[in-house]
Amino acid sequence: VRRPSAMHSNNLRTAAGFSAYALNGAVPATSLYSLKNMDKESRRRLEGYQHLFYLLQTQPVYLARLLFLLNQGGSKAMRQTMLSSAATKAQQHNTASTSATGASAGGLSAKTNDSGGGGEDISISKLIETIVLTLFGFAQNAREEYLLLKLFCAAIQIELSSIDTLQEFLRGNPIFIKLAVHYNRGAKERKYLRDLLQPIIKKVIEDADLDLESDPLVIYRTLIREEESRTGEKSRRAYDITREDALNDMETRTTFIRHLRQLRVLADEFIAAIQESLCRMPYGMRYIACELRRALTAKFPDEPEAQVMKIVGHLVYYRYINPAIVAPESFDVIETTISPLQRKNLAEIAKMLNQVSVGKHFNEDNMFLQPLNNYVGYTSAKFLQYSFE
Repeated sequence: VRRPSAMHSNNLRTAAGFSAYALNGAVPATSLYSLKNMDKESRRRLEGYQHLFYLLQTQPVYLARLLFLLNQGGSKAMRQTMLSSAATKAQQHNTASTSATGASAGGLSAKTNDSGGGGEDISISKLIETIVLTLFGFAQNAREEYLLLKLFCAAIQIELSSIDTLQEFLRGNPIFIKLAVHYNRGAKERKYLRDLLQPIIKKVIEDADLDLESDPLVIYRTLIREEESRTGEKSRRAYDITREDALNDMETRTTFIRHLRQLRVLADEFIAAIQESLCRMPYGMRYIACELRRALTAKFPDEPEAQVMKIVGHLVYYRYINPAIVAPESFDVIETTISPLQRKNLAEIAKMLNQVSVGKHFNEDNMFLQPLNNYVGYTSAKFLQYSFE
């Protein structure tokens, strides 16, 4: 009985499967996908790509400059080129269907004309992130991880060469940071976030009575609705009042103070857990933070070291830990559905931790959280020690 050909294997039904078989020599010699059947021109082209990828991996300045230009708006010409290339390929692919070709070309033309849209920049940015991470094999082994971290270092140097103050860096949104955050979303990094945050977040979402609302007017109206639900009668208290009048209501004031105290206690628990888990933080993020500290200190030698470390600590918290607090189900921290109230409670905790990490008091935009400014100042000093470590 004739055995089925290897080409009929389910493993060969995808491009990834063909590539894997071709690289390890498992593809039959007579197969179209065997590297042994390549002609001289194809082999020369393959070697050229190998040299290109090796150069991009070992000379990080090229990709670092690309990331910098992309972040500075330099993707416009790149976007035009890529869309033009996509249009050409679409026309070649759809030659058999004139109407389909026209629709595709029209859609691409519309996108090309809309070169100033933010959506295009975002899509190109994500494309570059995906390309770079793929080039380094998502840092799955020691060599690729080492080379990817060197890329981050080069990107930091180029990014800092374009700014004059620390605040510029803090206000900016360097694309290498997005790349670093993507890198730190691997299996071991998600495990770190899950081990760190799961117990505390479960405590927050499983407390049915927990409400960290800090707006006195919202608290006041919630109390009215609860009263009417409990008694079955319309409350005698006025519904449309100012926040100041709401805060003068004794029950509202008592509830408001209780919410602030609960927020402070929970923030303490999160900060203690973050500090305790430092030794388990993935090496890549700690290395990037260390290199950023070194680069900022060299760039701004007159700035107090504490100010530099506040920026580094804020980067680690805001870009790495904060998203997993606000949306824990997206990072495999928890598997349950989160209600709007639970989401709001987590957002309030994240807001408090963000103020602590950057060492800034609440301003008029969060005037009802200003009673916690003394706590923010005291706790930010402890968090600064975490940044130094």
